[in-house]
Amino acid sequence: METFGYDILKKDSVGAPIWLEAVRDLDTAKKRVAELAEDSPGEYVIFCEQTSQIVDSFVLATPS
Repeated sequence: METFGYDILKKDSVGAPIWLEAVRDLDTAKKRVAELAEDSPGEYVIFCEQTSQIVDSFVLATPS
């Protein structure tokens, strides 16, 4: 069975987190957030399943 260590969430317009996907490691999570933000800028959170804590967050805006 494949295990995932990190959840990627995006905050909606009222700040509620919406789960998007799970990935294996933190580096992959950070790369994936950058990819997701290209099409959908906003606030993203990376959540560690093992520790049940937010390990990183990003506010990515549309480039001007």
